[in-house]
Amino acid sequence: MKSKVLIMLVLLLIPLIYLSTLWNSFPPNVPVHFDFKGNVDRYGSKTEVLLITLALTFLTLVIFLLFSYIHILNPKIASADNKTRMQKMAVAVVLFMVIIQCWLLYTIHKGQLAFSVKYILIAVSLLFAVIGNYMPNLKPNYVAGFRLPWTLQNADNWKRTHDVAGKLWFSGGIAAAIICIILPFKLALFIVVLVLVILLTIPAIYSYRLFNKSKSS
Repeated sequence: MKSKVLIMLVLLLIPLIYLSTLWNSFPPNVPVHFDFKGNVDRYGSKTEVLLITLALTFLTLVIFLLFSYIHILNPKIASADNKTRMQKMAVAVVLFMVIIQCWLLYTIHKGQLAFSVKYILIAVSLLFAVIGNYMPNLKPNYVAGFRLPWTLQNADNWKRTHDVAGKLWFSGGIAAAIICIILPFKLALFIVVLVLVILLTIPAIYSYRLFNKSKSS
């Protein structure tokens, strides 16, 4: 476990290490925001870039620690298996965040969008698919999954909800990624957002219906 944590901490430092290699080549004012067409619409200082990178790195570290060690503080974590799944989900989120940070730094250094924003949509979609793969075996907890009052109070409701959610998130995430590859950006963005709303809504509605059915029986 200690070796895994060490590896993840090194991984977290990659954006800061990458920034250090670019630092001297940055002009005093660097592009820090782009429109969807890739045009710069706001400039900022190198210090702002550093602060953004530090903030994102800290956020990623908090997410990793929360997923990896919440079993110590969380009474709803039921087993060692759940701990392992949470850690795997944490790795997926950390990898996603590190890739996004490096992409942002590369884009700022180039002064224009180095890659289409569609790649971010693809990455988000695939992240949903990866998380969906672990959902069916996720035990009740207060950090990951559909943490609704009735799922946390009823183990059967939790399991059935996450069985449905896992299948939806995996297939929906893959479908959304394919859509991003095929369709133009604006249309792909609309459809992906719609798909993600569906992935969040259907399991919640299903869970609530199970809850109402259990009350009436």
